[in-house]
Amino acid sequence: MSVGDAEVAVYYPALDCGSSGYYVGLGITYTLLVFWVLGVPVAMLVLLLHLRKQQRLQEVPVMQRWGFLYGTYRPRYFWFEVLLLSRRIVLGQISAWLLDRADLRSALLAVSTTAFLLLHMAVRPYVQSHANFLETVSLVTLTILCNLTSGHSLVRDGAYSVSVQVIACVLVLLVAGALLLAALRSKLSAIRRCVQWASTWFGSGEVEARASESEPKAEELITLHSTNPPVADDDSMTAAAGWRQPLLSGPSHDDDD
Repeated sequence: MSVGDAEVAVYYPALDCGSSGYYVGLGITYTLLVFWVLGVPVAMLVLLLHLRKQQRLQEVPVMQRWGFLYGTYRPRYFWFEVLLLSRRIVLGQISAWLLDRADLRSALLAVSTTAFLLLHMAVRPYVQSHANFLETVSLVTLTILCNLTSGHSLVRDGAYSVSVQVIACVLVLLVAGALLLAALRSKLSAIRRCVQWASTWFGSGEVEARASESEPKAEELITLHSTNPPVADDDSMTAAAGWRQPLLSGPSHDDDD
C-alpha cells in the first residue's frame, strides 16, 4: 500500500516494503513457501505412486502408517488428497496475492471453486456417499460466498455490507452444523456398535458362567439319585403286586364253570 512516496505493508504499516531488510525477509519467506507449500504435495504424490507401483496400498502395515492419506477415497482415487491440498494452496494464494485487485481475485476464485465443484461431482472420490454429499455442499457454499464478495476489496472498500455478512454467517453456520451432526452421527454409530459388542461378549460370558455353575449341581443330583434310589410306598407296591398276580397264577378256572 502506498503512503506518500513509500510502500508499506497493509496490515503492518510500520514495515517499509522498500527497505533492504524487507527484501531479505521476503526472499527467505518465499523460499520456505516453495519448499513447504510445493514440496509437501509433491512428496505425498511420489510416496503414493511408489506404494501403488509396488501394490502395497492395501497391506495392513502400510495402511496403519499411511492410510490417512488415501483410506477415505476409492482405490482409483488414492491420489485425491494431493489434489485437495493443492486446491487449498491455489485458493489461499489467490486470496492473498490479489488482495488489492478485487475484480481479478473474485473472478479467479469463482472460476476455481466452480471447477473444483464440477470435478468433485464428476468423480465422487470418497468411499462413503454422505462424505461426497457433504463435500459437495461445502464447495457449493464456498462458490456462493465467492460470488457474494465479488468485486469487493477490504483494502479499498473496507468491511463488507451487513447483508453480505449476515448471509455469509448463516451459510457458514448451516454447513458447520451439518458437518457437526454428521460427525456426531458417525461417532454415535461407532459407540452403539461398541456397546452392542460389549453386551454380546459379557452376555455370552454370563451364560457360560451360569452353565458352569449348574454343571456341579447336575452331577450332585445324579450322585444322590444313584446312592439313594427312590423307595416305593406300600400302596404302589400293592398295586404292582395286584397287576403281577394274574400273570403268576395263570388263567382263572372260573370261566370253565
